[in-house]
Amino acid sequence: MAEKETTKRALLIAQIADTHLRDSQYATARRGVDFYRALEETVDAACARADILVAVGDIFDRSRPSPNVIGQLMAIDTRLRKAGKTMLSVTGNHDWCNPTWLATLFPGRDADTSGIVPIDGETVTVAGYTFAGILPHNAGAFRSHMAEIEVQARDADVVLYHGLVDGVVPIYTGHSKPLHCDEFPISMNNKAWLLGDIHIRGHVTRKRPGGGDCVISYPGSTEMCSSSEPKDKGFPIWKLTADAMELVEVVSTPIRPFFSGDIETEEQLDELVSGCELVADQHPVVCVKFSRSLPQTINRLHSVLDAQRSVIRCHPLPDEKSVARRERDDGAGELGMEHFVSKRFEGEPEMQSVALALLHRGNPDAENIAMDMIEARLASTGVREDD
Repeated sequence: MAEKETTKRALLIAQIADTHLRDSQYATARRGVDFYRALEETVDAACARADILVAVGDIFDRSRPSPNVIGQLMAIDTRLRKAGKTMLSVTGNHDWCNPTWLATLFPGRDADTSGIVPIDGETVTVAGYTFAGILPHNAGAFRSHMAEIEVQARDADVVLYHGLVDGVVPIYTGHSKPLHCDEFPISMNNKAWLLGDIHIRGHVTRKRPGGGDCVISYPGSTEMCSSSEPKDKGFPIWKLTADAMELVEVVSTPIRPFFSGDIETEEQLDELVSGCELVADQHPVVCVKFSRSLPQTINRLHSVLDAQRSVIRCHPLPDEKSVARRERDDGAGELGMEHFVSKRFEGEPEMQSVALALLHRGNPDAENIAMDMIEARLASTGVREDD
């Protein structure tokens, strides 16, 4: 990509990631609109406060976005160009394909271009500062390509990387050997490694060779991709100078009120209904599980919320008797669930191992267990070896 040498000055950078544009969530297209509006709000706020934006992966929720979702990203590009702002962007694991959608939709752009500028595997210069876009890797592939990554990142002031990295925000990775931020090949030039993938906002600093700090940061997601992530959405504004990267502010961005959790008592139900009633005009999202002793939960929510404009997803908690019976059956030799799962995937040891892990560890770890299998398969097949 073309580079433009300019005099270095302080540069304000808005960091966003994990916008996950999609058609629907919770089986309703209203949530697809919410994700687009969240990105609109984020981009407008960033354009008003920053000199440049960076989008660190998972702009799309999947590698085969619909024409509608592609149109949404094109509209964001138009919004940026009208504001005269550039958004340096890299692809994430959710929307990875080859060629990438960023390269397909916005070919031939460089850092002098307003709008969305892809920098997957590229290095560009903005206002005299160098930005490097590292391709997404799993932990094993990152370590295998460490020498190449070190060369690409060496001269960069700011490195953009989308991937699961431990040591930055409190997470349970579920991986036996997750990549840790201390493994980054931080050079004397790196003022920041700006990340995407984890939907939690936070940052740490590490010392650079020769002195000074390198910021390592996750901005969090722009909307609620799952009921378990933080509900306070926003993004950081960083000030980049010749010597350092400093946090200027965290800009909050509005989303629908979001209620989640388990409802097991009348008091918890009363609290949920009262909370929903207070923000009923904002048409909240309610994603809860309720005790079977509280069958009135759904009706009470419908009594205070507009079901056509709010998003109400309520499911009963597992019945204790059913759980006890299932646990008893699991110990009954060939009649148990473990026997059934083993037989179902007989002859497929890899899938059998994953299925049994899911059986014993439950839904909260399902994504992490599945990702372990996927990462092992990617590492064994050498995927992206030549990317």
